[in-house]
Amino acid sequence: MSTGIEYMFLNEFDIDMPIRRFVGMDSFLQILDGKFYASFRGEFFDKWEKGIPAKMWFKAVPVGTQVSQAEYEQYSEMCKEVDCFKIVPTSCWTLNSANDYLMWKSYTQSNLGVCIESSPADVMLSLGTEGYDIIASEIRYVMNLCSFEECIFSKSSAYENEKEFRFYFRPKDNDMQYECKKGIIMDICPEKMIHRVYFSPFIRKEVALLQKALIENSFNFMRDKISIIEL
Repeated sequence: MSTGIEYMFLNEFDIDMPIRRFVGMDSFLQILDGKFYASFRGEFFDKWEKGIPAKMWFKAVPVGTQVSQAEYEQYSEMCKEVDCFKIVPTSCWTLNSANDYLMWKSYTQSNLGVCIESSPADVMLSLGTEGYDIIASEIRYVMNLCSFEECIFSKSSAYENEKEFRFYFRPKDNDMQYECKKGIIMDICPEKMIHRVYFSPFIRKEVALLQKALIENSFNFMRDKISIIEL
């Protein structure tokens, strides 16, 4: 399908495939209210998000071999480009299913967790991104880095079970100033983004049913879209 939005991607992917985002109930309610928070890349815990570890770039250099000036300059220039991406708004999703125990435990901070199901196409169509270029791709899990694209769409193989799919929202105005130092809030059409919602398996059943009823009564488009996960 055509989204009508210009975007870039590193690897081929199905733009209509299901992707999911595990969030807390507060973030989910913010989305229902038409607001979507995207953190800056540099706010993430993985050290690869904050720069390029030299050992990842020069991994192929034999021990005892001196790195050439040209190689070092290439590495330095790449570090500068990647450093600029530390303040690019970023949204992380996953290809994992809503039944993934580790995703619930790692990315929802309390029992009131939510998994939102969408697709790359509808995430892009749902967001007010007129001032941004969208760059999207699956994350690669590697032990060495060779290009700028690999640097921004790669993580350590220690994270490979996340099966992450990532969006970057790069400002078209290079001089854009942000009010918040940790991320941005974008306008969103929740009806377009949300295909289905799954409540955490760790919520007490009676509380989950109450939350489900309250949300369906408050947002008509959410009727028949909420399920309660049982692991």
